[in-house]
Amino acid sequence: MKTILITGATEGVGKATALALAQQGHRLILHGRNADKLNTVISELKATTSNARLEPIVADFSSLEAVTAMAQTLLDTYDRLDVLINNAGAMFSHRQVSQDGFEQMVTINYLAPYLLTEKLLPLLRATPNSRIVNVSSVGYKSAKPNFDDFMAEQHYNMQRDYFNSKLYGLYHTLDLAEQLKTDGITVNAVHPGGVQTQLARDFKGGMKFLFNLMMPLFFVSPEKGAETSVYVATNDEVAGLTGQYFVKKKPEKLLPIGTDSANRARLRTLTWQYLAPYL
Repeated sequence: MKTILITGATEGVGKATALALAQQGHRLILHGRNADKLNTVISELKATTSNARLEPIVADFSSLEAVTAMAQTLLDTYDRLDVLINNAGAMFSHRQVSQDGFEQMVTINYLAPYLLTEKLLPLLRATPNSRIVNVSSVGYKSAKPNFDDFMAEQHYNMQRDYFNSKLYGLYHTLDLAEQLKTDGITVNAVHPGGVQTQLARDFKGGMKFLFNLMMPLFFVSPEKGAETSVYVATNDEVAGLTGQYFVKKKPEKLLPIGTDSANRARLRTLTWQYLAPYL
């Protein structure tokens, strides 16, 4: 059985992914930002699956110091990590600033998982045939990256900036796949589909009403959305495949914006500038 870390495991796709993998009998490290909620979910999953190998790790991804501390705890506690599933994500209707002074959505959706992955590479390298799975979005196709306004200080647009953050995660997937191809670590991205989640939990008024109305009509269940993450994390059919973008458990060719080499190079430079104090 594998040791698997799932970020954002207390609801939505993350919780559904945890349920499916717990049913398979894996040892799971489940991340959440609220300790009480995380412990409740773990108790629920243990009762449902009879899998006692479910362990909590708490960190607020809006704080890069908290992400660093989380990574160190994992390095101190575990001697292997078969799979890292970067699932945690958020969407905010209005621009918010993280504890580090960065735009909140790009922090949670991109900088935090990037930092966590970098910090956990020693564990992944110590585990034969380990895998990294980054939860992305088909929304990358509509992204419009503006690297001159990376933190959306001049103009914030919820949908565009959410899609941008998912595109950045896709670029990181491709870069990391190339970087780790001789280390025996595979790195892939997955699109779970439009899923009924609490991603837009801070919506208010008419926007919240409309979003909640649309959910059951146009979005799939978290369990359905989790299927591709579970498949790419554990199935023998994808062993050795890396640098792929999976939709409905099949690799899909990325549009040109999803592989743009100039964008990837610019993003690498910006990322290391922002993360330098934490790496």
